[in-house]
Amino acid sequence: MKLKSAFSLMLCFFLLCSPVLAQTESEQMQAALTKAKTILTVPEDYTEFSYQSETDTDGTVYWYFHWSGDKKGNMEATLSEDGFLVSYYSWIYSESYDDSIADYTYQEAKEIALRFLEKVNPELFPNLREITPDGENRNSRTQRFLFGEYIGDVPVYQNTVSVTVDRYHGTVRNYVGAKKTKDVAEIGEILTKEAAKEAYIKEIGVQLEYRLYYDYKEKEYKVFPAYRLKDTSGKSVDAVTGQVVEPYFPDSYLFRVYGGGDMMEDAATKNESAGVQFTPAEMEALSNLEGVYEKEEALKIATSKVPALKKYSLSTASLQRDYRDETKIYWQFRLKKEEAGSAYVCLDAKSAQLISFSVPVDTYENNSFTREDAKKIAEVFLKKEASDVFSKTMYTEEEISYVPLKNDDATEDYYWLTYRRTENGIPVNGEGLSVRVDAKTKQVGAFERTYSDGITFSDISGCMSEEEIFETMGQKMKFALTYLPTKAEHIPAYTFLRADSRMFDPFTGKVLNYDGTEQKENILPEYTDIQGHWAEDMILTLLDNGYYFPEEAFRPDDTVTKKEFLTFVKMVGNEEDAQVNELIANIEEIEPSLADCSKPLTKEIAAGYLVYRMGYQKVAKLDEIFQYPFRDANSGAAQWKGDIALLTGFGIFHGDTDGNFYPEKELTRAEAASILYHFLKTQG
Repeated sequence: MKLKSAFSLMLCFFLLCSPVLAQTESEQMQAALTKAKTILTVPEDYTEFSYQSETDTDGTVYWYFHWSGDKKGNMEATLSEDGFLVSYYSWIYSESYDDSIADYTYQEAKEIALRFLEKVNPELFPNLREITPDGENRNSRTQRFLFGEYIGDVPVYQNTVSVTVDRYHGTVRNYVGAKKTKDVAEIGEILTKEAAKEAYIKEIGVQLEYRLYYDYKEKEYKVFPAYRLKDTSGKSVDAVTGQVVEPYFPDSYLFRVYGGGDMMEDAATKNESAGVQFTPAEMEALSNLEGVYEKEEALKIATSKVPALKKYSLSTASLQRDYRDETKIYWQFRLKKEEAGSAYVCLDAKSAQLISFSVPVDTYENNSFTREDAKKIAEVFLKKEASDVFSKTMYTEEEISYVPLKNDDATEDYYWLTYRRTENGIPVNGEGLSVRVDAKTKQVGAFERTYSDGITFSDISGCMSEEEIFETMGQKMKFALTYLPTKAEHIPAYTFLRADSRMFDPFTGKVLNYDGTEQKENILPEYTDIQGHWAEDMILTLLDNGYYFPEEAFRPDDTVTKKEFLTFVKMVGNEEDAQVNELIANIEEIEPSLADCSKPLTKEIAAGYLVYRMGYQKVAKLDEIFQYPFRDANSGAAQWKGDIALLTGFGIFHGDTDGNFYPEKELTRAEAASILYHFLKTQG
């Protein structure tokens, strides 16, 4: 079932299967099926049909229908018992390639999406406005459009519908619906946006922290400071009272996702006593095991640190190397006890430092044990078992990413307490200590230590204040007035309409990637210099399909460099220079003469690139099967004759009126666009 809304989570995890159909359910199914076939077009050759009825926890019945043909495609639709289309999915077999010109333009696809919305959701349709993405994402096969509900000029928080259109067939591929909002409070006298901003910063806040990115290629950490929202769950400022309010979604369920030394120079080192040879990697691994505790001794130390483990028997033991720091080795023990289940413990195999452990929780009904009680017990434990780092941590109500769902109710069986690592006065994302204190035993029942060594943290003095960064975050993630759903009604509130985990450079305000590099916005250009040019239509068609130079001026008559052409052809998808350079290095291994990408591009080298893109470079070197189709056979390098002949056969290259090709001619940007256009047309 391909449902992609809050309903999908509900249907996948919290629905009860319907029993054998009674007559009343048969009538319900007939009504839902009639509605489905009224608003959807089911191909006549989709002769296979199946269905399923499921009931939500509030008693609402949902009908899931599936139609399919003989390997030609299929359709799926889910409707609620009142005939509302919750979701729709369609797939049609196609022999078209992704690297081809779409049959429908972006604007035509958008019109198809709008006509579909008006048909399947006529009540909500008049209140929908398109939500412009942060960056244009053009794809030659499908295009997704997102629309949000507005009441007047105020958006309804997260009440959106999405439609995905197949740009080859002109059909809707995916749809996820939403109902029209009816329980809306009137907007009277409300806070100004500036006052709401101050309240948000004070009561909810933004977080300045260090982020860690581990570069597996370089085998080192990259550390950078960044601002982010403290909360991405939708906490908002009530536009009337200024108090913090949270959105209420009765039909959705929120889930939290918790997500060495240099090689030896010799190729192998001989172990004389054993009479065998070890590779440098094997020798390095052996050397890392020096000073490691034996299994029995390590387990004895573990149980002395965690007395509760003495009641368990050993199930499995493993010795593992840290995937980031190859010098670190860990003992991991799994233990079991029939009545209580399983437990585990992890120790540093060289220092016997406690890394993590967990034992099962016992239920407890005494309501007198509070979080403050648990905090005292946790800190006594941490001062003993994590004395080297505890003083550099900060207690916080915000959990570290690896901590399971936190328990905040004072009547519960346990409490998770989080102590985040701090450097230069700010927290380090994902690093620190976490402790679970069990109410019944009044002991630590679980512990996790995440603390990376050997990291240097940069100075953050002079960075932007929370108030200053808030302006940038507000623009990027749309801090605005909205109608926020509560249990009673939708109320006016201020919040981030696109609250997410985006990170911002605290000095420049630029949006950052996960590795700390600047995230470049993918904004489609509006060329100012191609009107009336012979290649205008081809250039605009390429732009509509996501092939473009990211500049406001196309400069059609300027020569194009090899590097520009590689990016234009989307061999790397208009990505960063580093990826272009990596591609160049890969090409150089196959054909060195292709690699100097700073020079202007010639027609024969363009042939070499396109044949490489098609994967036919080996075929193009079989000279005996190609006949060069142009008169100027003595021009240009012999190594590209097969490539030129191959592409001419595909209809991509053409000679002039005299039958010449001029393979060494430097291409203009317009000519490069023409070649790319004809290349993509052949791929459909």
